[in-house]
Amino acid sequence: MARVEYEAFEKEEFEEYDITMDMAPKLKAGISIASIESGYPKATRISDGADVTSTCIGTSSFVGAVITVRIKGGSDGQRIKIEFRITDTAGEKHETGLIMEIREV
Repeated sequence: MARVEYEAFEKEEFEEYDITMDMAPKLKAGISIASIESGYPKATRISDGADVTSTCIGTSSFVGAVITVRIKGGSDGQRIKIEFRITDTAGEKHETGLIMEIREV
């Protein structure tokens, strides 16, 4: 099984805004997202594996191959893994994610 490296981005504790995850690179030509798996996007604190979805993830939606999700919360120094799981219009399933690093400046 190949190890997946997630791209990281920084966010301050107070900030709350939308981010997008473009799934197109994982999908075949002409294919889009059919559904997001129940319980996703999911947020997990890396230091202890705690599920922090309710405090770090707001609303989410998708159009075509792009997922939009509201991110929020977190405490200075935390690293949060945000995971996305989808089923595409060809019935294939895909997973990817991001690392959110909380930095109070």
